[in-house]
This record gives sequence, C-alpha cells and structure tokens, in this order.
Amino acid sequence: MLERTDQNDHHTLGNRIYRQGLNYGCLNDRVQCFKYFKEALPHARKANDINNMIRILFDLGSEYANLKDGDKAIACFSEAEALSESVGSLKLEGLSRWQHGDALLDLQKPEEALEMLKRSIKLVYEGNFPAAEKWIFIKAAQAANICGHPQFATKLLAKGKYVRDEEKRALAVYENNYIEAITESILKSISKADFQKYSFDGIHTDWQALWDEFDQIQPKPIL
Repeated sequence: MLERTDQNDHHTLGNRIYRQGLNYGCLNDRVQCFKYFKEALPHARKANDINNMIRILFDLGSEYANLKDGDKAIACFSEAEALSESVGSLKLEGLSRWQHGDALLDLQKPEEALEMLKRSIKLVYEGNFPAAEKWIFIKAAQAANICGHPQFATKLLAKGKYVRDEEKRALAVYENNYIEAITESILKSISKADFQKYSFDGIHTDWQALWDEFDQIQPKPIL
C-alpha cells in the first residue's frame, strides 16, 4: 500500500506510515515501531496535518523514553501538548499527557508520572472522551503501585481488564505484558487473597469513582 501511494501526497503517506508503526507497536516490535514513527513525522509536517503530528509526536516520545533518551522524549511531548492547546483539543492533549506519564515511568520518575496521569484523565473527561480510560488504566495502575498504593493499583487493573473482556476487545501484546509485570510487582506487596479482594472491589466500582480515588492518592515515602 505504501509503495502505491503518491510520494507527493504527504497527508496520506504520513497517516499510512504512522499506522504501520502502530501495527508493529501492538506486536511489541519496538524497533520497527520507532522506525515508522520517525519516518511518518516529516510527512505529517509537510502536510501540516496537526492532528496526525500530535499523535505521531506523543507516540514517538514514548519510544524515545523507552530508549532512555529523556531530552528527545520531553521535546516530543512538549510539542504535542503545545499543538493540542493551539487547536483546543482536550482529547489530544489528554492523550499526549497520558503518553507523557507513561514516558516518565520509563524514565524512572513515578511521582511526576502520577501527576501527569491525573491531569490526563481530567482532560479526557473534560474533552468528552472517557473511552480513553480503557487505555490509561494500565499506566495509572503502574504509577499507583510504584508510589505505594498496590491495593488501588489492583482495583484499576481488574476494572480495566474486566471491561475489555466484557467488550470482547482483546488487549494488545504489550498491554498483556504490562499487566503481567504490574501484577507480579503488586504481589510482592500484598497477599493473593488481598489481590483477589481488591480485584473484586475494582470490577464492581464505576470508573468515575476509581478516578476520583486516583486523583486523591499521593506518593508514599519509601521506608
């Protein structure tokens, strides 16, 4: 499809190359994912496709963070957030800040990630895009767990996975990997019985109540 695309049609090229990167991301192939995101961005810039630029930038920022290149990651997120504000898109700003929070976790800055994710969830609700909670829950759970709240992290993980299962919308490979890693980490802090209890509580709590609780948690000091 890419070979058949008019090489001067930067709008279409940017979109298709970016989608190819997303496909590799779902397969957890970070090398190919990063390659396609980098290739897509110049086309989106040439087409002045602001919405696609924002999406590419926040995904590219995540890949830079995964490579521990903090400066380039933050530069991508800063541009994505500024562009979102310039077009007045709370949805895209919320998604940008979600990815930014994810990147801060990769960069070993969980307290900053917690605050960024709190801002993200507020923006997606203000922008009437609550469906984003089905993506944000994993990173919110990870931040909560690292910041000393394994019980609440368990609630979020259980709720998110339950909702996905009910919708018959499968988790991507990387999402399953994250959930397994977070679960393993949580079980170092609480018993399996407590894990099951808080999972049950999370499944039977509505999203808004969970996000209200998330907004109130603060990092606990490491003893």
